[in-house]
Amino acid sequence: MTTVNTSGLTLIALETDRAAATAIRQATTDQRITLTGMVADLPALVAAASNQRPAIVLLDLAHAGPDVPAAVRAVLAAAPETCLIVTGADATPAVISRAVSAGARGFILRPFESDELVTTIREAHGNLAELRRLQRGDATPARGAGIVIAVYSPKGGVGCTTIATNLSVALATRTKRTVAIVDLDLQFGDVGVALDLHGASSIIDLMAHTEEMESRLIDDVFVRHE
Repeated sequence: MTTVNTSGLTLIALETDRAAATAIRQATTDQRITLTGMVADLPALVAAASNQRPAIVLLDLAHAGPDVPAAVRAVLAAAPETCLIVTGADATPAVISRAVSAGARGFILRPFESDELVTTIREAHGNLAELRRLQRGDATPARGAGIVIAVYSPKGGVGCTTIATNLSVALATRTKRTVAIVDLDLQFGDVGVALDLHGASSIIDLMAHTEEMESRLIDDVFVRHE
């Protein structure tokens, strides 16, 4: 394990693939992300996370063992404040879902490029930081900051719509700020039914205007709940 001076976000990775290791090192060369360790197995990752308390841990699901949730929880027990991101080449949606349920904050498909990794790290860490701010009861967001919470399941009928709509209402009530809910099940989504809203537009109507996106245009597409 190699330890270097840290600046910005610190990163420890469980990685044995040479190409992936190269992408990780490239991602931490010119970015405000510092690689503080690269290990080859789960026990070494847990030990490193406990000792260094990194901002980011990258876990390859191929080395997580047969019980992926247990591996995720072991890392987070060693470093509860860390943002854990899992990677995988052949991971099924069910495995990814279990990893996220256990506490993983992001997933990146292998093979990945360094710029993809940087984007995933930034988004996952930013979302986790914002969520923790809300949990502390701080209703004042950082300047220009926002948070995206994805409610997802690999199969239907498990309550995603119920969770998403109630979470939206709870956040709006607690923070006294605007909360937007977007149903990405464009064919069978029923968020509108759950909230008793009826809109003629969807997120598809914004796709043709990504270069000139304005708040007024977004407001025209959204339906406001009372």
